[in-house]
Amino acid sequence: MNATPENNDAGLPALSPLRGIITAANARGVSHDRTTLRKWIRLNSRVYKTNRIDLRMTEREARAWPALVEFARRERLRLSLRTPAKTPPAAMNTVLDGDPHDVCLESTGDDTAALARWLDTLEERDIPARVVLLAAPDLLGAIEDLSDPLERAKAVTIAAFDPFFSAPSATDEMQGLAILHEVNTLAGLLAAAGVDVSLVGFPFCHIEGDNLDRALNSSQYFLDHLQYHWASFQFAECMFRHGSRRVAAAIENLLGRKSSIHTRFDDALFPWIEGQTRLLFWMWARHKLTRHLRFLAPKPRPLPETESAYDAALQRYREERQRTEGPICTACRYKRVCDGHTPAFQERFPGVAITAVPGEPLAAAPCQTRPRRRYYDALDAERARLPERLVRLAEETQRLLLETPPTREISPDDYEIVGRYTHHMPGAVRWLSFVRDEFVSTVLARVEPPFTLSFTVGGGIATHAGVSFGRHARIVCPLIDYSHRLTLAVDADGYYALLRDGQIVRPTEFEAATHVPPRLGSILEPRLNLHNIDGMILTQAVSLWEGPQPLRETADDVKYSIVIINTRYTRRLQAALLSLAHQQGVPDHLFEVIIAYVPGIDATDDLIDNVMAAYPRMRLVRFPVAEGLAHSKGFMINESMRAVSGKRVLLMDADILLPPDLFLTLEAITEDHPLIAPEGRKMLPPDVTANILLNEVQPWRQYEELLNGPGELRTREAVAIPIGFFQCVRRDVLARIPYHELDHFEASDWHFGREVVETYGPEYRMHGVYVLHLDHGGSQWYGTHKHR
Repeated sequence: MNATPENNDAGLPALSPLRGIITAANARGVSHDRTTLRKWIRLNSRVYKTNRIDLRMTEREARAWPALVEFARRERLRLSLRTPAKTPPAAMNTVLDGDPHDVCLESTGDDTAALARWLDTLEERDIPARVVLLAAPDLLGAIEDLSDPLERAKAVTIAAFDPFFSAPSATDEMQGLAILHEVNTLAGLLAAAGVDVSLVGFPFCHIEGDNLDRALNSSQYFLDHLQYHWASFQFAECMFRHGSRRVAAAIENLLGRKSSIHTRFDDALFPWIEGQTRLLFWMWARHKLTRHLRFLAPKPRPLPETESAYDAALQRYREERQRTEGPICTACRYKRVCDGHTPAFQERFPGVAITAVPGEPLAAAPCQTRPRRRYYDALDAERARLPERLVRLAEETQRLLLETPPTREISPDDYEIVGRYTHHMPGAVRWLSFVRDEFVSTVLARVEPPFTLSFTVGGGIATHAGVSFGRHARIVCPLIDYSHRLTLAVDADGYYALLRDGQIVRPTEFEAATHVPPRLGSILEPRLNLHNIDGMILTQAVSLWEGPQPLRETADDVKYSIVIINTRYTRRLQAALLSLAHQQGVPDHLFEVIIAYVPGIDATDDLIDNVMAAYPRMRLVRFPVAEGLAHSKGFMINESMRAVSGKRVLLMDADILLPPDLFLTLEAITEDHPLIAPEGRKMLPPDVTANILLNEVQPWRQYEELLNGPGELRTREAVAIPIGFFQCVRRDVLARIPYHELDHFEASDWHFGREVVETYGPEYRMHGVYVLHLDHGGSQWYGTHKHR
């Protein structure tokens, strides 16, 4: 069984949820077929990037459990059982014998004996239990009986409503208030017993005393590690009323996104799959016929361009919010952190009014500002554990801030807000907004590790703030007060620590870590990054501490930037780098090599360290990304342009070996061609590839022998369009024509080459020049699984 830690003190950092949810049957009790459930598991694995799933089922679907568990293991997921407490434990032995990660029980308060039987069974089997308890009339007078079994659960969520099961609503205001009082009493008893309790869906004015520390609004619910991943939950809720055919169509639509150049149409199509699939045909026809008609495109609303226009728009926004929220919520101190009098709450508690709680409006909910005792299962405990090197980095950063003056002070006049009016004030920049969105500044500096960037944000409200380095890396944390000093410290190896008011915090993972890489690259362009500004907020006192900058000092010498995307091709990448290290007649820093990769999934980091030690004159630039982007080769190419220093970009694969005189050939080309390509490539057979990888053959010494030896010589393949194994383009070409950003790489390089040729004219072919292509057992567009 799972070795799960006991409840932990609040010393562990906050985590976003990585738990998905799947329903084995719909709201009418009609079971989904196993194929649909397997696709649904894959959706959670591949798209939502969850690491465990609650599979909601009863005894009718239990027989499917072993097959689904096996499939989930192949997808690197753990399955948990979610089931009504009234389901007999004996009827679920197939599930309980099948190693569930944990069990979540649904209760309405009228099933105390059944709940006790379940908790007895789970204790005997050493399976952790979670409980979702719906606030209902059956709680009245049952608190003492309920608290006894619930104290044996690891975590209890008391909810005003739940989309997957129901209970009778309160009959009138008096009964509703009585239920709310019982909810508060029960939450206090369970918290005192050491249970991790959360209150969900209740207006904060009805939460009593210390229970405010445990109350979650709708946003916090999807940021709490014990709850559900937002997108997975929303999809399950949306699909709960549909049958397998509709669910399967929706899943296939979502799995197919970013796999073709029609992704935007897939995004628009999805709502019709939910309710109006018959419109697919005419929607597709209309799309084909009208996509080039500009008059049908929505016209964007112009943004205010002056301070007075922004202030007027901001005032209108605040007045509209007051009308929407009503006078009671507008006057309440919880107005910024509470969901208010929602329709769902009113349906469950008819007649129960809300009241305005007096006091200074809170910038963040008490659950964020008052640390409490939390439960972490084994997966979350591992995520929450901070590496010792980051703890040391945070301590060193504190001393740096206190004892060392910054290298640079970045003035408010030195940066703007991208795409927005920027109000420069004396000593600060005022960020103005009345929409929920992400905002970034222009580039503050071009730096390389180690460095420390610190700034103050305050004088207003925003949900998150921090530093971003492009779409691939956003290092932000929640704002829990009206003012914070945020500091990002990056050590010489690119590992980083984010500090909020001197305390290390874990970066918020908005999209399951696809924008939180484990380390940062060698050349970086930091920007201030703020989310969901409520009206206005200020940034000021931006300070930068820099270490040595050897790459920046030689950047002007670089003419060619070689970009290599590497995913589990470490051994072939080594051969490719050696072919670059042995280029003939190359002056120092003529070219640089930018390696985009996912740290930790192979030995690329170690390889880069070794090559840098063995060939210190070769300029190597790391560009690490999060694991969720491992298949997004086009995205990595586009984002890596931020680290490029050369005027020309040479895109090549990690399994390509270049002729030892390639750069002599390139330098002899006098015209500034937009696209340069070789005549073709030599496909080396497996035995020759093996000899190269084992260093029995050194290509820079035996290149002609390899070119004339065994293997297939391909000349001007792919309809004579230069493809991704070697594309040398001007830097401005990639700025104008980016790569398609798909979750695989099939045909993306061909589309790019074709668009360049159509835009700039035919490519220049280097006569008689062929590159060597190492064997790797077939095409690997979708990410490799062997370190070959």
